[in-house]
Amino acid sequence: MPATTYANLVQYLIVSSYGGPQDAEQKDIKQAIIRAYDELTTMRDWSYYHVHGRVILDAPYSTGTVSASGTTVTLTGGTWPTWAATGAYLKVGEEICRVASRTSGSVIVLDSTLKLKANITAKSYTLYRSLYPLPSDFRNMDEPSDEYNWWSGLYVTPDEAMKIERVSNSSGEPYHWTVIKDPDSGGWAIKLIGYPTKQETIDFTYRRSATDISSLAPDSSTALDIPFHMATAMHSAAEYWLARIRKTGEDKAYQFYQRDLRLCLEQDQLAPLSGRSREIWHDGGWRSPLRPDVG
Repeated sequence: MPATTYANLVQYLIVSSYGGPQDAEQKDIKQAIIRAYDELTTMRDWSYYHVHGRVILDAPYSTGTVSASGTTVTLTGGTWPTWAATGAYLKVGEEICRVASRTSGSVIVLDSTLKLKANITAKSYTLYRSLYPLPSDFRNMDEPSDEYNWWSGLYVTPDEAMKIERVSNSSGEPYHWTVIKDPDSGGWAIKLIGYPTKQETIDFTYRRSATDISSLAPDSSTALDIPFHMATAMHSAAEYWLARIRKTGEDKAYQFYQRDLRLCLEQDQLAPLSGRSREIWHDGGWRSPLRPDVG
């Protein structure tokens, strides 16, 4: 089955709406395709968009001593690591502050809200990173897994994560986790409660967003970011949105769209349901039943 392209859809809508060649320039056709694509690719977690992700956790840093004046923190006897400005936190005594920027190897600037209560001189500290950017196409994710054991941390809400971090953030697994808006970018980040004693990795499966259709020109031959079994539903969705925009025949177009969508949903399966093992064995000797992720 040939791949579905933006140009294919434009031609299909011209034909199905009894238009002429000049209709290729009509904004309503282009808008119908964009609306249909956005709706269809985000209405559920399609199997096609399940991918494997990984973040590399940085080891904490505590070499030397720190002095602080206002939000400026100066390090003596060490060099701030390059990751100090990306999701890093400074712990001095029982106070935990967020790092806003790294201006040099010896100076960092704290967040104007999450800062130290008072100036300090020559104090021991721990710099750790608990916030890691997720892929730019991230939508949602399953429970992460570390390198050594089946994950034993728990998902917590962002509010719960803040409260736990305030009173008991320490090194070592298991890590509790949550997903928040990345304060350093326009995307999302995974926040870990607890930090590693050395560099390690966290793996996870996540649902990505489809490639933005706005990056494709109307005459493009580049395939849309959908699997073959979504092609018919994509055509019907575009036809429905065109009818809706033009305010004519939308009820009939919607019926066809729902019919094709049901068939698409039925085909959205990558593995057989029968014959699956319901238990997973850990190399430490214990076993656990497989249960669906919730969240």
